[in-house]
Amino acid sequence: MNNKYLLGLDNGGSDIKCALFDLEGNEISVASKQLRIDTPEPGFTQRDCEKVFRANIEVIREAIRDIDPVDIMAVGITAYGNGVVLVDEVKGEVSVTPFTISSDEGMGIETVKYKNDSLCVILKNHGVMAYGKSLEQALSAAIYLEESCDVYLTALATGREITTLTKEQIAAEDAPRGYYGQ
Repeated sequence: MNNKYLLGLDNGGSDIKCALFDLEGNEISVASKQLRIDTPEPGFTQRDCEKVFRANIEVIREAIRDIDPVDIMAVGITAYGNGVVLVDEVKGEVSVTPFTISSDEGMGIETVKYKNDSLCVILKNHGVMAYGKSLEQALSAAIYLEESCDVYLTALATGREITTLTKEQIAAEDAPRGYYGQ
């Protein structure tokens, strides 16, 4: 019988860590990567979403390099206390702002500037605000994003090539509904 594992991913303020444990709680491996927090001007504290994403992939791959990923039974993820990323699936963008702590004055400014006539759903303890043409669409976008991220991170952790939809395929899916993803 194969060993089974638990994976923990911590997007902390100092660094990003991934730890692998067996089911008895014994630490199998730990990987971490420091990621700078940018302060482009007073009141703005942020991290580049793509760099955060890539750092997560690096530490996951490092932590699981000696095991078969199918043996991971559960994954726990924590992020920067009440951090925020603006996401707008309706406009075809995954990230429209850098990852920002929720107390950041700049995030408030960006949120108000970006919102315009959209409706927004903020999931408590998730750090995601999703916009839509209706609250139902915004909630659906938030849930879809969370589920998609889970699947995508799991797939990336295998180290295999991932094929994504082309802009043409997305446009074809978008046509019947007027928005892609739900």
